[in-house]
Amino acid sequence: MVSEPATASGIVSESTSMPLPEHVLIAGCGYLGRRAADRWRRGGVRVSVLTRGHSKAQTLQQAGFEPLTGDLATGLLPPLPPVDTVLWSVGFD
Repeated sequence: MVSEPATASGIVSESTSMPLPEHVLIAGCGYLGRRAADRWRRGGVRVSVLTRGHSKAQTLQQAGFEPLTGDLATGLLPPLPPVDTVLWSVGFD
């Protein structure tokens, strides 16, 4: 039996029949978070992203995401939208 090769885009393949959420929030839009955000956006999902920097928020908005600027470490956060799914993708720094 030959298995399908793993892909760098993740474990879930495009053929997975799980329903997509309507709206997701990604906390931490670095290496992993950005790739998940791109994939969800391509699937038609509304994607809000939480980032610390205003310049990164502008870049994310230009890419089609709904940026929120805040700092999880200090607890200074904007009002968060109601979402179906949260991806916690915050790295150590």
